[in-house]
Amino acid sequence: MLAGAAATPVPTPGSPTGTPAPGYARLRDDAGGWSVDVPQAWRHRTGPQHGFEARSFDPDVPDAQNRSIAYLPPDGAIYVGMNMRQNPDRLEAATFVARFELGRIDQQIREHASVRVAGQPAELYSFWRSQPTDFAKNEPTLWWYLRSPFFDDRMVVISAFPAASPLRPEVERIVASLQFYQPAPVPLTPLVSRADALAQISARPGHVLSRIEARLVLYKEFEAAVGDRRAFGIDPDTLVWVVAYAGQIPSNRHGFGDSSPCTWAVSVLAARPPDAVGSFMCANASWPAWFDSLEDRAR
Repeated sequence: MLAGAAATPVPTPGSPTGTPAPGYARLRDDAGGWSVDVPQAWRHRTGPQHGFEARSFDPDVPDAQNRSIAYLPPDGAIYVGMNMRQNPDRLEAATFVARFELGRIDQQIREHASVRVAGQPAELYSFWRSQPTDFAKNEPTLWWYLRSPFFDDRMVVISAFPAASPLRPEVERIVASLQFYQPAPVPLTPLVSRADALAQISARPGHVLSRIEARLVLYKEFEAAVGDRRAFGIDPDTLVWVVAYAGQIPSNRHGFGDSSPCTWAVSVLAARPPDAVGSFMCANASWPAWFDSLEDRAR
């Protein structure tokens, strides 16, 4: 059983590998276990966190409005995107929104409804948020929050702006086409060897090391071990090398030119490029006990 409110079981999907309606293209992410139909003429691409981005306009072609930020929709156009954010506390959608989205002083709620998307309970919001001039014309933004029945530690978040675009019905059709299916297994074979991960750290200038070890884990296992870190922009199932090392270690952890050394440090490196992970911590203290609790998937 999932902790918290369980997502509603989803029917076996019938169309992730089927034929989309004429004029539409089917986007899918087997690792994320989802498919969605977008207009074929729109510009679309994959996004981080098992996501996608779709635009009704070409962001690479200048237009008469001379937009200073090319990826903002011109008049009459719209952007829609989705990702699967970390939800380590396994919150239901309403609780997730209350914790992370509500209560901002620069925000107004223009719409709110409890709906269903892909057979799952979802929360729909339209938020207006204070923005610099170039962004303000794209407010408010539509947001859908829901959980996949196959991931208990993710929140599927869909956004679209501007909400006032005449293409809003098309975005609602895209959202309605979302389907979930059994995700592909997480790849657990590193493309970067342990030796290479250790060498990346050992070769850094100024390091005089007395001890260095690396363990292969999922990023969410690293965060759980540390206990007080949450990188909501990193896919929790990213395979990483957590490299811990001790000795004389230069650092700039305090900023403003303070490079006082650490006695130990930890760097987190992506084990399967082109995945990208950047995480670093260090201290003048004893070896981190949580590192020794990590179960090495490479053993």
